[in-house]
Amino acid sequence: MENSPRKEIDILELLARFYRALKKNLIYTILFPLLGLAAGLILYAISKEKVSSEMLVATDLMNVAESTFWMEQLEKSDTLPGLSVAQGKISRLRYEIIPSGDPNNHKTFIKISARVSDNQFLGELEKSIVSFINQLDVVVNHRKQQEIYHREMISQIDAELEAMNQLKQGMTNASKAGLMNPADLFVKSVELKELKLKHQMLLDEQKSVEIIKHFSEVTKTYRLPYTVFGLAGLLAGTIVLLVFLAISGFLNYYQRFEKSFEA
Repeated sequence: MENSPRKEIDILELLARFYRALKKNLIYTILFPLLGLAAGLILYAISKEKVSSEMLVATDLMNVAESTFWMEQLEKSDTLPGLSVAQGKISRLRYEIIPSGDPNNHKTFIKISARVSDNQFLGELEKSIVSFINQLDVVVNHRKQQEIYHREMISQIDAELEAMNQLKQGMTNASKAGLMNPADLFVKSVELKELKLKHQMLLDEQKSVEIIKHFSEVTKTYRLPYTVFGLAGLLAGTIVLLVFLAISGFLNYYQRFEKSFEA
């Protein structure tokens, strides 16, 4: 209990010395925080607005596990196809894998978020991401398998339609005999043509991942308010002031120590 007043005296003495140091260096006490504040506002004035956006792609050439793995690699990568290291670092990619939720729809949806300093860079970034996905070995292999399947189906449908056309040529006598219904043959041919068109569309989709939403369609610009820059500069100036006072106090103490030692 006896040491408590002594501690309070030590604290008050320390505060008094600190206040005396501030008064002794009044010019620096005012100058350093103001310079920090000015530097913060200058940084705000020259800083550029950041742009954030999202793109959504869909593909049936990768499942959820494959998409998750490769998007993690893309997120960690320093560079992207067609982009420099500097451009890749400012892109700040984030991703989210969204399963279709429909057992009849085997597509995997990938939402990719990005932050860049230049709105025009979003187009290059989008091309780079699509190129990255399209060139993956797993995508290339699945694409080849899908192309083989769809071309084979189209070939078989063409053969079936050709057989129907030949059958139509002799339809008059056969239909008179009641061996076939021309309407049924017509409906079947239409169904096969629709199925062929579907396989052709799916074959075309294999050339690249489908972009459902582009980066450029909806963007958001943001920048820290000037008050944050100003307070950060003021804090930095205050820290510099404290370091200056600490060094100045140490030098004064060292000079007194040398004089007392010499005496």
